[in-house]
Parts: sequence; structure tokens; C-alpha cells
Amino acid sequence: MRIENENAHNVNVLNASEIASDFLLGSKEKHILTAEIRKTGQKVSFADNPLLAIPPKYIYNDVGRKLKAGFERWIYGTRELRIYIYPFANVSRLPKISKFNKNSLEDIFRYERTSFLQPSRRNFLKLVENRFEKGMTVYTYVEENALQSYIWLDPNPQSYYGSGVDQEIIALPKSLYVQDAYTNPLARAKGLAQAGFCQLAHDAAQIAGKDCLYLAVFGTNAASRHGVEKLGSTLKTSYFCKTRFGFRKTWKIEHQ
Repeated sequence: MRIENENAHNVNVLNASEIASDFLLGSKEKHILTAEIRKTGQKVSFADNPLLAIPPKYIYNDVGRKLKAGFERWIYGTRELRIYIYPFANVSRLPKISKFNKNSLEDIFRYERTSFLQPSRRNFLKLVENRFEKGMTVYTYVEENALQSYIWLDPNPQSYYGSGVDQEIIALPKSLYVQDAYTNPLARAKGLAQAGFCQLAHDAAQIAGKDCLYLAVFGTNAASRHGVEKLGSTLKTSYFCKTRFGFRKTWKIEHQ
């Protein structure tokens, strides 16, 4: 795997197998990542870094969302998971941006937990190791010596069980899966999520045999829904799960 800062778009047409093999961890990079995981503790103190002095409103929001999601899933509520697609035919409408680094271990090591909904540093690094082994790509943005935003691309997505809606989420043919787009609460409203998606989309459009990107957004996440719709993504499928005191009913609606 090449660990690099890639500021120029690759104009060569690639295929998914070449992408996957190119991003598999080399022995040197895997050794570095494994060593970092071993020396990283499970707990992270917000007080250790002034960048992690998260305002209480963000903490309250995290706890509130977690409690609400748990109540809706196990006791009473209806949850919707929306699958959006972004056809590569529309990529030319997106601005070309080279703000994010690609597969940069240096950026990855600047990760710190900035939300109760985020994994610990150790678990995040283990997740990165696992995803690199699967050939996935991560785009990262660092500012003030801290990882502020990242977004993942899976060139060979598989169907998976969506626990939030209690049913299988079917992988789309000839597509690439965009997942885990995250921005530090203190760095939001700066267009980082949109910038990361634009850069990823331009790169992904060069992969032969693929027609579109797809991503999953919960219906309650109004900000993310607005962001992906504003960029030109269209709603393809809605997965629903209705819970009434432990009894569940699931269904899905195809929009196109």
C-alpha cells in the first residue's frame, strides 16, 4: 500500500481489484500501525488536549441521540435508513478538490475521540487496520495537528446486517460504498464533509466497471440528508423498522 499525500487526481482508468491490491498494507506500514495499536490505551482523556475541550452542548446532543436511538430500537419508535446513490455521470458538476490526504497513516495517528459516539483511539486504529486489509480507502483532513474530518470508500462492498433497522442492507451492483463520513463537532459548518465527498467522488469515477457511489443515512440525521441531497445524490431505498414494546415490523420501499 502506498502511504502518501495525493494532491493530484489519477486520470488513469482503474479496476476494483487493482484498487484493492494497491491499498493492502505492506509489511512496513502494517508493523507501524500494529505498534501504534499496542501502545495506545483504551481510554482517552479530553483534558489532555485543548482541541478536545468539546462544548457541553455537543456532549448532551451525543447522549440524547444515543438514548433516543436505544428507546426507538428496543421500546417504541420507527427508524428509517435511507440509501442514496450518486451516479458518476454527475461527477463533472462537482468541484475538483484536493484538500484531503489519501491513506495517510500520519493523519490517522492524529485521531482522538471527539464524541461519545466515536470509538476509542485504540479501537479506531484496529478498525483502520482491518479496513486497509480489505482494500478500503480513507480520505483525511488534518488541521491544528488534529484529525478533523475523514470519509471511507469501499471498492468492493458486501451486503450487511443493518442493526438499526433489523434487516439486511443489500449491496448495489457496479457501485462503491461511501461510509463513516465524520467531522469533529468543532470543525463543522466549514464544508469539510462536502469537500471530502467531492474529492472521493472524482477519484472513484476513474474506477472501471463502476457506475455510482452509494451511502446510508438515517432518516433522523437531517444535516447529513441535506448535505448528500445538495450534492446531487438521489434516494433509492428506504429501510424501515417499527418497534412497539419489543415487537418489530420491518419493510423497505424502493424509490427508483
